[in-house]
Amino acid sequence: MMMNGYVRIVSLILLCILLPGCADKLTRPEAYRILKESVEPSLPQAKMSFRTDVWVPESDTKDKVEQLLALQFFEALQEEGFLSKPTTRSRQRGWTPGTDYFFRPIQRQDVEPSQEFVLNFNMSKGTFHEVTGILSEGPSIAEAECVTIYAPTQTFKTINSYVVAYRQQGQRWLSGYLFSDWPEVEQLYVKETRRYRFRKYDDGWRVGDFLGASAAELVPQSPEELASASVPVSLPGQANVATASDQEAKWEVPSLGSYSDGFYQLELWRDRSANGQVIGLITLFSENASVTPSAGELAEVTGGGEQGPLRFTSRLASGELAFDGVMRNGVVEGLLRSAFVPEGRRVTFDRIDPQYEKNYATKNEWAKERDNLLSCCGPDASPQ
Repeated sequence: MMMNGYVRIVSLILLCILLPGCADKLTRPEAYRILKESVEPSLPQAKMSFRTDVWVPESDTKDKVEQLLALQFFEALQEEGFLSKPTTRSRQRGWTPGTDYFFRPIQRQDVEPSQEFVLNFNMSKGTFHEVTGILSEGPSIAEAECVTIYAPTQTFKTINSYVVAYRQQGQRWLSGYLFSDWPEVEQLYVKETRRYRFRKYDDGWRVGDFLGASAAELVPQSPEELASASVPVSLPGQANVATASDQEAKWEVPSLGSYSDGFYQLELWRDRSANGQVIGLITLFSENASVTPSAGELAEVTGGGEQGPLRFTSRLASGELAFDGVMRNGVVEGLLRSAFVPEGRRVTFDRIDPQYEKNYATKNEWAKERDNLLSCCGPDASPQ
């Protein structure tokens, strides 16, 4: 009897070894090793890009202050090894001479190659943290759940330190990029559970299909960790450049932005000689470049020129128009009634790059340019 029992135990062990799936099930350590080696390098990554060229005018204007700060920002990234030494060329915009600076990105870890003057980089990268469950679907198929943690890359942390410094100078734009869209560091610490199917081959288990992921959730970080990725640094030559707010105090008519919906261009200013009243111009451009634009001065303006309601009327050569809407997050949107569409249509004016905006030291300077524009393109101008 003892011998028979021993034989049965040995037989069961041999049977378990020989039968597929009995002694060679997918384990959590094995699934984790396979995922780390074959899948983790290709996990999706959050990306960011912005242009790396800037035009700096020769004249001392708000544009020059902002563009010099942008130039210093790029020079800082050059020193960090993200950008090459710039090439330059002289170029005139309108009547204003200036210099273009072109910085070409350098390919490195988390920075993608670029033929243009655009820096493309990975903001965050995912890593597999732990396999939390295995579901066997047969002797040669299994499903594994793995917690995945995403965190900001060192590249993002470095660039972000300069972005923080740049924004502290009162700058919201960089080569057309609106920094209000720049993510906060804590938004990049995220975790999710991803599911993968595994298949067993003659040489072992291999990962197959990606089956989906749970809803992402933020991973709270210590204040020290968040602060380490947001420490502002000094931009090269920063102490030698007056901030935009310092310069703004010198202007009697500072710009509140230029906006466009593709047809109309809306320009707003604050008239400090009239208790901060918002003033402006609106210009209608034809698809035919040979046709003279139609311009008009804003009237009956209500609104503070910042976040909140904005209403105005105007008279163009094409007829009267009226706008009723709001300003928020760098756009002006609302209902525009005109001679073409009396019942009105919904429009969205997106802000144009601030380098095209202009500030005036006195109201007379602004009025002179307004008169010049209306003399050629206003409602009472002689036909061209």
